[in-house]
Amino acid sequence: MRSLVLLALLFAFIGLSSSTIYWKNAITMDPKKEMQSEIDWVLQSIIDKDEKLYLELVQQGSSIDWFLADRKDNIKNIEIMEAKFMDENYELVHGVGIVYGKNEKPFYIRLAMFKNGKSRTGYMIFDAVNCGDFKCGLN
Repeated sequence: MRSLVLLALLFAFIGLSSSTIYWKNAITMDPKKEMQSEIDWVLQSIIDKDEKLYLELVQQGSSIDWFLADRKDNIKNIEIMEAKFMDENYELVHGVGIVYGKNEKPFYIRLAMFKNGKSRTGYMIFDAVNCGDFKCGLN
């Protein structure tokens, strides 16, 4: 009887531990959520005037750095509409979002970020390009 109980516990433990591997990987496989989180952190760092956090999240001198410097007082929100991983290692993400400003009508923007272990979000955003429509080069 004891051996049956031990055998049942062994199979239960093996089944749970092997399924956990797939569950854990599935959590980080949504590029849209990853990019939205990055944008939210960046915008919050601007609101809080947290220069240290901003430097962690945004590549200095990049197009997104210039974009944000020009509009930091006007941006209300950036909503990511679509994003995808550009490589099989999930290290490069491209996305398209809508910028909602206080004094201008919404417009589309193409964004890109790369994996960065030194950032608290795990990414650093480095590119921003205004574009005319939803797909604007997200191939």
